[in-house]
Amino acid sequence: MGSEETRQTPAGHRLGVMSVKCSPQGEQVASSSKDGTIRLLDVKARLCRRTLVGHTDRISCIAYSPRGDMIVSGSDDGTVRIWNTETGACHHTLVSHTKDVVTVAYSTQGDQIASGDCDGVVRIWDAETSECRHIIIGEPFSVLSIVYSPRSPRTVSTI
Repeated sequence: MGSEETRQTPAGHRLGVMSVKCSPQGEQVASSSKDGTIRLLDVKARLCRRTLVGHTDRISCIAYSPRGDMIVSGSDDGTVRIWNTETGACHHTLVSHTKDVVTVAYSTQGDQIASGDCDGVVRIWDAETSECRHIIIGEPFSVLSIVYSPRSPRTVSTI
């Protein structure tokens, strides 16, 4: 038996893809890129439905809200943005990190967002008001990953 190789381009990104996430309902896929854009792909139609533009540098990380109606993105421009997946509008730009934002996560309830940067700082944001609620200063190394516990409002990060 021969092997068949399938290759698909990353839906219109001009530069390499940094992160890919599937919506909670499985109907949409989001990809972020070194070109500073996020593409929202309709899984069934296999089409790019929206291109989210606003960051001024590469977008390292993205995460869907639990309902799938919002996406949070973190960029090397030091900002975190909250986007509406239906309209493509940027609802909030969270400005507080002084280094590249390398990981983001929504809480399981969708009311908080955690973001971590390459200098070991984790910030906890109110997803509705965009207010920074907590700042956690860790080791002076990059925060590699953040995850919320599914049964409590606590977060875990790795450096």
